[in-house]
Amino acid sequence: MLPVVVAAGWGAGRRALAWGAAGLAAGPVLAVAAMAAAGGDPLAPITGTAGASRTRDPLEAWDWGASYAARLLEGAGAPRSMLFLLLPVVGAALAVVVLRRDRRAALPVAWLTWAALYLEIGTLPNLAKSSRFLLLAAIPAALVVALAAERYGPAMGGAVAGATLLAAILALAPLPAREARGTDVVLLDRVVDRLRGLPPGPVLAESHTWMVKLEAYLARDRLRVPAADDPEFLTAAERARRDGLSPLPDPAAYRGGYVVDAPVAVRAGWPSNWSVFRRAMRARVPWDRLQPVARVGTATILRWPAEVPAVGAAP
Repeated sequence: MLPVVVAAGWGAGRRALAWGAAGLAAGPVLAVAAMAAAGGDPLAPITGTAGASRTRDPLEAWDWGASYAARLLEGAGAPRSMLFLLLPVVGAALAVVVLRRDRRAALPVAWLTWAALYLEIGTLPNLAKSSRFLLLAAIPAALVVALAAERYGPAMGGAVAGATLLAAILALAPLPAREARGTDVVLLDRVVDRLRGLPPGPVLAESHTWMVKLEAYLARDRLRVPAADDPEFLTAAERARRDGLSPLPDPAAYRGGYVVDAPVAVRAGWPSNWSVFRRAMRARVPWDRLQPVARVGTATILRWPAEVPAVGAAP
């Protein structure tokens, strides 16, 4: 961003450039000071990422299927996407300011280009390209659209604002249901509160979301931190294998604890082999011998007596 900052302050003289440089330096300086005060390596905020990675061609790990360009094209015509109409509107605005040679747009266009290149090939390859990172380009994109709409008067400005509002409503309307807050947040929180009042024991649930949250919310000792391999240089096949969970939970290990029978909201981010666990759980839990403990909304907390073995296991 340094070239953009210099270009923005160039016409205002040295004092403006000095303040811009001070602003750029403030973040690293404060991070170094905070790390030094905490007793750590003062240069860790600056050199930590470089020390933990390896030099490589920035285009080596680029993949069209995981790119922002592909996501923008896919979301442009999808009303329920957070990227609905984004590419057509910004693309048309860019065409207008370029064809009309609007000099005022030079800085926003340069800023937008720099942000787009950084997001597409400059971010870490092991960092998932989340749509929220596109906010880095939101300000220059908004400036380009505003300059283009200004050429056509208030009517065009109103049309752009209306289209933006419509796209936001269409994208956000299904969000509460898509996030399954009623099941994976509200209901889960009520179940956790009830379990905290019961004698301690392992808790089994069919949903991976519930299993992870229950382990964290009901922890009485230090949580286990699983070892993780940096996927920066993994092949597609290696990355697919890494997406699975190994080992999967053994339903028999929860004998003497609890089983929570609750609605399951399947998430795209679950381990790729979680369906194997779901089938094993349904088959190996002795449902007819469990003891109901509490009914919490649409969820039932069941006690698995320690003397009752899993289906197919030796007593």
